[in-house]
Amino acid sequence: MVLNSQDKDPSTAVYFLASVAILAMFCLCYFAVDAILNENKMMIYSYIVISLFLMGRLIYGLAWGGEADELIVMIPSLLILFFEVCQIVLSIPLINSFGWKLYRKIGSSKTLHQLYNMYHAFIAVLKIDFVCSLHVGMLGFFFVVFDFWWVYTIFGVGLLISLGDEPLIVYFGIRQEHKLLCIIFLLISLLIPSFLLYKVIILWLPGTHEIVTEWGGSSMSQLEIKIGLSLLAAFAFLVRIILMAMTCVCMFNFGKGLKEVFSRASKKKKNVTKEADKPFLSSQKSQNYYTATDDHSTCTTSTAGHALFAVNSSGEIIQHGNVSTTKVNVALTRSISDDSGFMGSSSNTLSDDDDDIVVPITGNFNNQGYHHQHHVHHSHHH
Repeated sequence: MVLNSQDKDPSTAVYFLASVAILAMFCLCYFAVDAILNENKMMIYSYIVISLFLMGRLIYGLAWGGEADELIVMIPSLLILFFEVCQIVLSIPLINSFGWKLYRKIGSSKTLHQLYNMYHAFIAVLKIDFVCSLHVGMLGFFFVVFDFWWVYTIFGVGLLISLGDEPLIVYFGIRQEHKLLCIIFLLISLLIPSFLLYKVIILWLPGTHEIVTEWGGSSMSQLEIKIGLSLLAAFAFLVRIILMAMTCVCMFNFGKGLKEVFSRASKKKKNVTKEADKPFLSSQKSQNYYTATDDHSTCTTSTAGHALFAVNSSGEIIQHGNVSTTKVNVALTRSISDDSGFMGSSSNTLSDDDDDIVVPITGNFNNQGYHHQHHVHHSHHH
């Protein structure tokens, strides 16, 4: 690309191919980041395979393509090779460190682990298929001259439908286990590979299609363009077939518990978002019950909002006017029911040496301090 810009008659095709290569690099970086965030081993493996392929292409260009004659090309190429090797070496301990997120999400069930690994493999193949289909479409529109204008329209609309339905099949088809949607996806998925296979066959027939070789001084021959397009189309066709096979495997795994895992994770994420939006002390109405004893002063509370209460070490509520302030030095047990319906408990035992907790209480009380506008229950704990 740099050498092309220095030419008196720069080639538009070189700029286009360089842009496609840059887009592929961005997609490769996305694979790596997404794989690390989601601990997807299959995407890391895919990243390694694609990196090895790109390294082979770069080495071929340096060794036999004459690209190493210019220092401005050789130095960046060697740096790229060095970083690619470092990434592949570092990916091995990275893969070995995966597993904690999956254990927290699924548990120790080997069956669910196998199902989830299959789902990760499906996601990896789906994203590779998306990138391959996009690049084949871009190269096809650029280099191939179709006979009729409506062929461009059909191919473009079909490509958009094929790319647009892939995110839908992930969420609604696989995660929600809708077999009908998966079957529709399989039928649509046959269209683009069939069209690619048809075009590649007739591309090699003499006089059927014109290959654009002159894009602002491009010196690429028709044979080079045909070979490049055919190899990429064949690879995209193979990836699409693998994707269809993976979709069928995921369909056979429906009803084995993976849907509940996704549903539980989604609810947990929503609950975390809701809790993060709530203030520390809620002003919502609450239902509280307190238990105070005269001897050990144990207080138990269950609340959905803010429960302001206090008892001293003798089990008494001390009132100062209409607003009471109390020192609490008790064994406090609190039961909390979260939004997801699971019960959890947390206990804090305060010894006599611990600092007292001062909690304000609003309301009118008598001298004994046992009457509150909420329900107060007395009991003795031994």
